Amino acid sequence: MGGEQQEGGRAAAGRGCKHPSALQLGSERAEGRAPVLGANRQLLSPQLLLPFTMCQLAAVEERAVACIGRLLAFTNTCSLPELCSCFMGTAVFQHRCQENQRFPVLGKLAGHLILSCTSTNERTRDEAMKAVHQLFTFITTPRLSLEQKEPKVPQLWERQLALLHQEPSHEKRATTIFQVLMKYLLHPETVNVLLTTIESMTVPSLHSTGLAAHMVDMLTAEARFPPRQVRKIMKTIYNSLPSIRDKAALKSLGRALLVLTSKFPKEMVSSLLVCSPTCTRVAVTMWREMLSEPPAVEKALQELLRVLINHSQQQSSPFIKDWPRVLALAAARILPEILQLPLVLKEAQAIFPKLFLALLLQVSFTTELTQQEVEIFCEEHQQHQLTPIRSAVQALKVLLCSVGLQRQMEAIQEQGGWDALLSTVTHLQGVQVVARAMREQTTKSAHLTKATCHKSIILLQRTAEESCRKK
Repeated sequence: MGGEQQEGGRAAAGRGCKHPSALQLGSERAEGRAPVLGANRQLLSPQLLLPFTMCQLAAVEERAVACIGRLLAFTNTCSLPELCSCFMGTAVFQHRCQENQRFPVLGKLAGHLILSCTSTNERTRDEAMKAVHQLFTFITTPRLSLEQKEPKVPQLWERQLALLHQEPSHEKRATTIFQVLMKYLLHPETVNVLLTTIESMTVPSLHSTGLAAHMVDMLTAEARFPPRQVRKIMKTIYNSLPSIRDKAALKSLGRALLVLTSKFPKEMVSSLLVCSPTCTRVAVTMWREMLSEPPAVEKALQELLRVLINHSQQQSSPFIKDWPRVLALAAARILPEILQLPLVLKEAQAIFPKLFLALLLQVSFTTELTQQEVEIFCEEHQQHQLTPIRSAVQALKVLLCSVGLQRQMEAIQEQGGWDALLSTVTHLQGVQVVARAMREQTTKSAHLTKATCHKSIILLQRTAEESCRKK
């Protein structure tokens, strides 16, 4: 059955390779007719062909790459006044251009062609090299931008191209192509190269996994792209990870997560919380990689603490998973999982008073969640019956046991404090039980000072009383 599905997919891909636009463009050039399409329509066809460069059927992969090469060659014979030169790095004061004046598929195109240079099929590799040459020509050909009266003259690539034929292997040749191309691509394009490379790791039989891992390492090491692009990267990793089996690919993604966490802790934490508010197994794997070194652990835990204490009802995003209170709930959900990591536990002990108070406040604020916010959390946990408030209380229990305060946790349990916290009717009583148990044990604990405990108790009781008055 699986074989029939695979052959069906290959057949569909083979039919898809015969895209009318691609063949029409090739025939127009062959017949010498003047091009009549606009820049966007000319450059749309490569985007339609890109998925077929990842086809398991060698013939389909080869034809897709060959079609892309012919389209690029055709494009290099056309005048494209609508295409802005900003994608080549042209610096223009107060520059503005529309989306349809850029080359939106440049990064994806570069990524696919670089990887195709290491295809297991020799004819595909040859076609990829031809297409790469046309891509070089396209990028380096002087063009008039919308703001410039004279075209920008780029550096010539003849010397680099000559060196390609001296490389001893296809992988090293593709690596050289990648390094040269990256000098000419801007940040939006490099992000798309990275996304394409990550997605290619799900089908390692087509291209060199070593090259893909090297590209991921290099792109994330520089990491000069805008922070807002981090969410795209995290979403791609999250969606691709379950299908990746190659060890080299997994290790490179682990390194990428760690590097990006050190550079963009705020964006990385919020992005993963949005990808998986209920902390799936894939998310846990990603958290473990992100928190594998002390500097990243400190930054990420501080960011989680910031998210935990943000209970604002103001939504700056139309997507509910971006709402502060949903993110705070997701942060509480992940804590029991990551507290099992030695490095995280060490940092949690250092900031325990703040973390303890933040989680207790989270328990109180969870009673005020709207039905819409609750549904986001409960949809994936119906089998486990893990409601938002139970998740927050569970995080609090795990935190106390993790830092050596199991006696306090058991004392609260014996007095019915945890169960009381779960009900809006007895919530205030539960807060009082927690406060009393913590106060009685404070003098025996090195983790909570009297001042911190007293402050926590006052704030918790005040929050609970205000919550009860609202109801």
